[in-house]
Amino acid sequence: MSQGTVSIVIIDDEVDHAIIIRRVLVDVAPYAAVDVMTDPRKVEERLAEAPIHALLLMDRLLAGRQSIELIPALLCARPDLSIALLSAALSEEDRDRALATGALAAVEKPATLDGWRVLLRDLLGLHRARSVA
Repeated sequence: MSQGTVSIVIIDDEVDHAIIIRRVLVDVAPYAAVDVMTDPRKVEERLAEAPIHALLLMDRLLAGRQSIELIPALLCARPDLSIALLSAALSEEDRDRALATGALAAVEKPATLDGWRVLLRDLLGLHRARSVA
């Protein structure tokens, strides 16, 4: 996968959080095509149209619903996708559960912009490694 072909989909019902992630991605991955979904009711429907081999950055809670529950169905329908679960607070049990259902990563959202840069670079590296494997 070349740098010019990375597609990233941010899924977060908190619009401000999605905007922050998108802005940091402009610095970290200016070559990436980034889409934002903020309506959790349409996640499954819209992901059917996601680019092949996209990296999904998905918030753990979407309109009060645990998005961990969506991971198996999303990956069954679209096994080419990589899903990184992001959360303000993530228990070890939720992390393990997300990874067991097929998530590429399950991590807490950083508190600083530098933390976001490091996290997004790391997730892009994991995604690239998975996509070429």
